[in-house]
Amino acid sequence: MKRIFVLALTLALALSLGVRAYAVSDAAREKESAAFDIYMAMLTEWCSDKSNVSDLNAVFPDYYGGSYINDEHDFVIQIVGSIDEAAADLARFIDTDKVIFEEVKYSWNELNAEADRISDEMQTPGTKAAETVSLVGIDGKNNSLLIYTSSDLDGVTDFENVKVVNTASEAEKSPQTGLCLSVICPLAAAIAVFLAKSKK
Repeated sequence: MKRIFVLALTLALALSLGVRAYAVSDAAREKESAAFDIYMAMLTEWCSDKSNVSDLNAVFPDYYGGSYINDEHDFVIQIVGSIDEAAADLARFIDTDKVIFEEVKYSWNELNAEADRISDEMQTPGTKAAETVSLVGIDGKNNSLLIYTSSDLDGVTDFENVKVVNTASEAEKSPQTGLCLSVICPLAAAIAVFLAKSKK
């Protein structure tokens, strides 16, 4: 289930980047292409099986907090701990002059482990997560957990960086399912825009 969710998010991100590419300048596209190359170089370094390079097969270093492309189309690598030490390690296989480093609280490994723990509790009857949490993921740009819940997080997680979507208040606003509103509809819209642009 988790693998399907990660793959769905990856597809949605890829489609949104594809659609976004039509609305940005050549310089911005060049920066985003360079960011993709840098990210793939990192994944290649962190995957033991070079024939199967992916996020799911990577063993991320403890200093890595995540990465994203900011509003200026620069590639940002989030670091836990010493940025200088992390940059020195990364300089072995990427051009660190082409990235921006940002200090964050949690490593990608910590975020993943906590999301996995909550996901497991969601499958365990009687736990607060099973009773109140409908979806858990990672908000990489904000170095936080993303939790869809109908209640407070006491007994669910003690992480400080958490983006909460209150499913109880969302349900009051609209009777449709939260999954449709938060995942399927934007994805369908992205696909429709992408297909319309590609036909031109």
